[in-house]
Amino acid sequence: MKPILVLFTLVIPFNLFCQTSLISGKILNQKDGQPIPYANIFNQTTQKGTISNLDGFFQIEITGPKDSVLISFIGFRNSYIKFQTGRKFYEIKLEESLQLLNEIVVTPKENSFLFDLIDSCKKNASENTSNSKAYFELKTFRNDIQLELVEGFYNAGSRGYELNKLDLKASRIALQTYHNRFFSSLESSRAITLFKSLKKSPYFPSDPPNLSKRKAKRNFFLYLEKKYLNNEGDSIFVIEFQPRNQSKAMFSGQIWINKTKMDFIKIKSICKNCKTHPFLPLFPSDSIIGVDLEITKSFKPHNKEMVFNHIDFTYQINYKSRISKPEELNFSIRTNAVLFAYNHLETFFIPKFSFSSPLVGDYRKINAMPYNKFFWENHDEYCLNDQQQMNQAFFAEASHTNNTIFNPGPQFNKGFLEHPFVHWSPNRVSFSEIRTDTIEQPFISPEEDQFNLAVKIFLDINTYQDSTNILTATVFDPYDSYFYPPINDVTNCFINMYFDWCEIQRRNFQKTLETSVSSPETMNDIIEDFYRNFNQQRRMFLKKLKLGNNEAEMEKWNAYIYQELGIDNFRIFDPFPEDKE
Repeated sequence: MKPILVLFTLVIPFNLFCQTSLISGKILNQKDGQPIPYANIFNQTTQKGTISNLDGFFQIEITGPKDSVLISFIGFRNSYIKFQTGRKFYEIKLEESLQLLNEIVVTPKENSFLFDLIDSCKKNASENTSNSKAYFELKTFRNDIQLELVEGFYNAGSRGYELNKLDLKASRIALQTYHNRFFSSLESSRAITLFKSLKKSPYFPSDPPNLSKRKAKRNFFLYLEKKYLNNEGDSIFVIEFQPRNQSKAMFSGQIWINKTKMDFIKIKSICKNCKTHPFLPLFPSDSIIGVDLEITKSFKPHNKEMVFNHIDFTYQINYKSRISKPEELNFSIRTNAVLFAYNHLETFFIPKFSFSSPLVGDYRKINAMPYNKFFWENHDEYCLNDQQQMNQAFFAEASHTNNTIFNPGPQFNKGFLEHPFVHWSPNRVSFSEIRTDTIEQPFISPEEDQFNLAVKIFLDINTYQDSTNILTATVFDPYDSYFYPPINDVTNCFINMYFDWCEIQRRNFQKTLETSVSSPETMNDIIEDFYRNFNQQRRMFLKKLKLGNNEAEMEKWNAYIYQELGIDNFRIFDPFPEDKE
């Protein structure tokens, strides 16, 4: 029996480490013990990574003690986690990179070479485009009480250092009320794309890299703060910049430059009480008193070029609500948004849904897209893993989420948005009559120009391990829609029957996709065929019904809708009542 026992004791540790397990830790500065936020933690064995949060904490999955987990952060030497059997928490202290200059004194008259260095890095910037996945997290606080969570995944498009485009894959919102008010960041991801590193933006203060060398010299002081060697032996310069005047239209901050390769590595920009910022009050009765910005943007090598890596976008807004009213209050709201680009080799399948404008904000996009439960419960994407339980708890406890905020309720009679996207349901929809005094001239046009009912079919496809999830929805787009004819029982019946007809097409489409076992190429053919046929058939449907005035066709299609959906629009709206003597 002894050999069996010995073999058993040897096998147990091996089996334990063969299973995927979750470890956590905290990353600190070895010099002063301070936490290091947004450090990269990458498991080179599983090719999965994460980042540390604001307090330096992280969590990551490992498969065993032989996993190679790299910890890296700009300005510090790389480190690897040394695993110990049974240990679940690790404190990692990063050592600052070797400093070459202990004391640096550069007077304003002697710092021209720093402006030249910045200018050389700008000229060396790549103009090539790259695509990647991206993770976005935004949290808003009032006196350390969390009021908002926005979490999402995107396909990110960048050109060199600049992030140019974010295509939404999936997102979720959670809000808590404070003094019976909501504080929401409706378009923060757009604000992030508007912030440029090497180009002046009208929405933000300036810093040296986004000005010409001549203008930068006129507006900024530069100081060489530190110089060190990185892990590859390259010479890294850390440059401090300060505005020459206090106009609140200029950032102060730091620039990390790889002098050996003439590349920007990181830019940190700070402005207190900014004169220039991208924020507007939500209501006419509100006012923004002041805005503090702190934005850190980092870059990484990809295909021998520097590309966008991450942005930490923090702002504090001093807000006056309901001015000159009894309930007038001042608030100070702090928001931290983080966006990380990862996986430049693969991008998401982006849901099929066309927005009328590229300027549609985060909340409206999330309103248009149905909540993707399968994605959020199963994805194993790069994210702030240590925060996931906290995020999930806030999402579960929040007074409003994707599923409720856009619906009518006690706080908002019509929901959070005045004109929301409407997802099909057995509930009926109706248009409001256009006031005649809002039309400058009598509206005379062919029937097909008198209305546009923009009902769109949403499609998203997600895979996890051996499972594929197909999510579709029938969505009414209020921004692409208009209806000039008189609103009455006939037209209301017609509008709802059209919405119902689109829903039937969606259900048939869903069945076709779910029953087809095919390659991605064949799946794409099915999708393209559906959207092409859908557009053709809807035009025929609308033409036959003639705004609801073709009673015979209306009756025929009402019977069909009742058969498919169990909804009798004739009974609800009574569009053609019999004359009563």
